[in-house]
Amino acid sequence: MGGLLEFSTGVHTGNEATSFSWSGVPYGEPSPIRWGTMSNFSFTATTPPQVIEVELGLFRPGSNMSLTATTLGPCKDLQCSTERYCEGTASSVGNIAAMNVMGSTNVSDNSLILYANSVPANQWGIFFYGHDELQHPIGGGTLCVGGSLFRVNPAVQANANGLAMLHVDLTQGPMGSGPGKITPGSVWNFQLWFRDPAGPTYSGFNFSDALRVEFCQ
Repeated sequence: MGGLLEFSTGVHTGNEATSFSWSGVPYGEPSPIRWGTMSNFSFTATTPPQVIEVELGLFRPGSNMSLTATTLGPCKDLQCSTERYCEGTASSVGNIAAMNVMGSTNVSDNSLILYANSVPANQWGIFFYGHDELQHPIGGGTLCVGGSLFRVNPAVQANANGLAMLHVDLTQGPMGSGPGKITPGSVWNFQLWFRDPAGPTYSGFNFSDALRVEFCQ
């Protein structure tokens, strides 16, 4: 209630459980947690774990009615964030294509827009993403995303101003299910591969720089 999760036993009566059966069922009621014993509690959370502070209320009345401790628990607030990384290579337009996002990195909003500036005009490209960060020269540019890579369909064509843009659906594959699923608290790296026939290395393709995105609720 109110963003708090509470487990409790009955009030102190002097007849609390003093022993346990082999099945783990306590004799006597109520059943407080005792020093040197272990109890299991379970619940389903919609956010990933983080270090949190818990309060343990004391069963028997005393001068100090609670203790605090740190443990792993559900994250209360997920912070959306983005950060560009990886130094790319200038394309035929003379600049490094810059990867970015618009809309919301809140998963439940499902309004994420991927885009890159300074792409050669009217050339086709493909957005892709993965978990790992690297900086590996390839073709006419630098591959900045590693590990298992996931292509974001469909391919996009940059406009006359060199803007490549794609409004993605986080409920559809690969973002909506499987190993490429984007969930609150997950961190993914995005990049654009694009054709560049007139590029300085004449490899025929190049990459944008990369963007690290931490998604929230």
